[in-house]
Amino acid sequence: MYAVWTQAAQQNRDNLNVMFQHSDNNGRTWTKAVPLDDSRTIHSQFLPAIAVDQATGDIAAGWYDCRNAHGHGGHGCARPDTYTQFWASYSTDGGRTFAPGFQVSQGTSNAKDTHSFFDYGDYTQVALQSHLFYPAWSDNSDSTGTNPDGKLHQVDLYTTLVPIP
Repeated sequence: MYAVWTQAAQQNRDNLNVMFQHSDNNGRTWTKAVPLDDSRTIHSQFLPAIAVDQATGDIAAGWYDCRNAHGHGGHGCARPDTYTQFWASYSTDGGRTFAPGFQVSQGTSNAKDTHSFFDYGDYTQVALQSHLFYPAWSDNSDSTGTNPDGKLHQVDLYTTLVPIP
């Protein structure tokens, strides 16, 4: 069994980190929790999703990440930022190690500018099959130029293909 969740950093309750654990014995015991994001940042990561490749056993996870935010403040990313990109990581050894996190989204979104109490909503999903990773996330960056509401307004659902080596 595999689990991902968001946990506040001990030294800074406004800094959320994406954590991972797994169990090889139906949940009787679990590995030590490890961060999937770069927990050395002071910016939050949140709303993770995880998938397991049934063909290979590979694991992939994705999340919203404020590490490149610029201190604009507001809700959605705890403090200090609401500006995010969508990031991911993967494991090809059953969760013992993960690749360094990498940015998936092309642009930067802002939860505050959605003008909705849902912010990004619960629309983070990932799928993984035969080394092909498909993350899906809410985005209002208009990085593709196809968001009918324009840049930093209502969110659209974005996805992309990320091959896992």
